[in-house]
Amino acid sequence: MDKQKKKGLPRTTIVGLVVFAICMLALFFAPNNLNEGFNAMVENAHPIIIDVGLLSTMSISIIISVIMGRFLERLGFTDAMMQLFLPIGRFLKVNCAILIPAIYNILGDINAAGRIAGPILIKSGATNDEKKLAIFTMVQSEQSFSTFMLGLGCLTLCGARVFAVVVISIFAPLVIAPAIGRLIWRDCKPMEVDDLPVFTPDTPVLNGLFSAGQEGIYVLLNLVLPAFAVVFGLIGLLSYVGIWQYVNDFLVAAMTALNINPETGILSIMASPTLAMSNLQATALGGLLLK
Repeated sequence: MDKQKKKGLPRTTIVGLVVFAICMLALFFAPNNLNEGFNAMVENAHPIIIDVGLLSTMSISIIISVIMGRFLERLGFTDAMMQLFLPIGRFLKVNCAILIPAIYNILGDINAAGRIAGPILIKSGATNDEKKLAIFTMVQSEQSFSTFMLGLGCLTLCGARVFAVVVISIFAPLVIAPAIGRLIWRDCKPMEVDDLPVFTPDTPVLNGLFSAGQEGIYVLLNLVLPAFAVVFGLIGLLSYVGIWQYVNDFLVAAMTALNINPETGILSIMASPTLAMSNLQATALGGLLLK
């Protein structure tokens, strides 16, 4: 008991006591506020999770994109890209393994790229600076293959030169990002990946496609929809309290200053780039129909 008195209460316990006191006061003076705040979170998140997350083109795009990515991977596309782009590491005099997450992410998603490439970085003896460089290089590309495919649709609708945009936005960062990051994280050493794993699975094609469909469902239900629930639930609560309007105004001003469409920019940062790209594609289609 003496030791506990000397140490005092942990900070988290103190915070918990304060929150408990606030909840008790709210229940005593304004019991409806807690329920109304909860309802505001549910009402704001419900249409996004159900209408957009489950019943829209976006949800199917995520699943189909995973199937397409795994099918291309089964055809040796990922291994081919590894052979083409890993020599960049030798040119920049860094561990070639730093490029594996970014290359793998082109056909997959950031979560899978980190999960698969992380152990390879460790086995290759990458330094802490090189691990940071790998993350810096990976996040320059699109968040997932579904974002990439929806983006192709948007580029086609607006008549852009798709090949040039893909080269500049997808492949050029594989050279530019590590070259810039190399100036910041300098503890790097040239090293080849001696034991590079084979990324082409040897499972039967139909089994692989079915597994890819299951993986797409997993991404939707276990990553995308929970993110929607958290983000839009909090937005509903902040709107109920009266804070969200000020936060939204700040974000709109910041996006406008950076010449980014505020609606898609905010969605991309706070929820999902796939959702933002899906909305952008719908806007582009709407513009064509009006013409």
